[in-house]
Amino acid sequence: MSSFNLTSQVELSEEFILRVNGLKKQLEWDKPSSVAVVSNNSFNFLICIISALSSNIKLVLLPNYEQGTIENYKNNSNLVLDDNYLELSASQSDVGNGLDILIPKNSVVTFYTSGSSGDSLAVNKTFQNLLNEVEVLDQVFGVNTNDFTYYSTVTHQHIYGFLFKLLWPLLKNKKINYAVIKYPEELIGISTPFVLISSPAFLKRIYFSSDISISNCRCVFSSGGPLSFESSQACSKIFGVTPTEVYGSTETGGIAYRKNESGEVPWQLFPKVSLVLNKSGYAVRSDYFDEDEFTLSDHLKEVGSREFILLGRKDRIVKIEEKRVSLDSIESKINRLPEVAHSKVIAIEVQNRLKLAAAIVLSDLGRKKLLSDGKKGLKYLITENLKKYFEAVTLPKYYRFIDRFEENLNGKITNEYIKGLFDV
Repeated sequence: MSSFNLTSQVELSEEFILRVNGLKKQLEWDKPSSVAVVSNNSFNFLICIISALSSNIKLVLLPNYEQGTIENYKNNSNLVLDDNYLELSASQSDVGNGLDILIPKNSVVTFYTSGSSGDSLAVNKTFQNLLNEVEVLDQVFGVNTNDFTYYSTVTHQHIYGFLFKLLWPLLKNKKINYAVIKYPEELIGISTPFVLISSPAFLKRIYFSSDISISNCRCVFSSGGPLSFESSQACSKIFGVTPTEVYGSTETGGIAYRKNESGEVPWQLFPKVSLVLNKSGYAVRSDYFDEDEFTLSDHLKEVGSREFILLGRKDRIVKIEEKRVSLDSIESKINRLPEVAHSKVIAIEVQNRLKLAAAIVLSDLGRKKLLSDGKKGLKYLITENLKKYFEAVTLPKYYRFIDRFEENLNGKITNEYIKGLFDV
């Protein structure tokens, strides 16, 4: 397969070229069969990524940076590229200056799913798969983002951040700010036009910061889960633009996008992405992966030419006392209450019977209600509202009211974490 000449197609700094060629020389000496990149520094991370890909060494992006995960990966032929290894290669930084950086298009990158509902799974992509997606992203969004600096609130470790924060802007000569934005207030001081790569978890926090106003933001992307209409509205007010939501997965890459300006906006398929119906449900076909098709874990309904509505995850339909109920639907109804900022509903097994449990972050109004009416009063309020839509036997039996949800590195709230909130 042919190679992608990075040097001829991308404007690279002298420092970047020197450091990539120095690391490549070090890798030639060490001869690993695969490498994992472990660095919170996005610039160092990118140096490692390009060095490994252009050396045609299998590249692995570990699901997290925990020591146990790193140790499990290491063996005689696997190498971990971290900041210390980069220092070791710095002595080679004068080697090969000016040479082309060629990336074989069949170079392999192994990503891990974010593990929001179970153990992370390895997913292989070729550099050609990633190039295909970058081309479509730039075709759809490039005109509106060309002259702006890319800021991000998400990790580069998973495919969304890897593509949107680093690879897309790098390959299309866009400006990248390599720092990670942790708080909405950090965006206030940005004095030049920018694009924000973010997640529902971060943008939901904007909902609680409605007294701030952020200038110079030209585009906001959100991926990793659904963004509530309320959060989308809050973002529109604060940023002056409605977030562009991107729907997809590690396995499929981006599938569709939308700007939810009315609460009922359907998803639009990306160019070169198609839906097909098989015996297991809807599946995706695209050149972002090498398999013929990938069956989705979501229920959806086609509503127009290349448009659809998401109806919820298949694994979030459970049977309670032989009654089928959608956890997404229950969460949606709870989240509509003014007393609730965010909720997560899960099914837990208690004495061999499946019951629902709801963990809830309260709004300011909800916290006042908690002080005046107590937990019992809040539970009654929520239950009575849910009874309008669901049979009583299917309603949550356990509640936890908490200050905030803990998120994993990809900005997701895991089932394991929610289960840990309930001592039953």
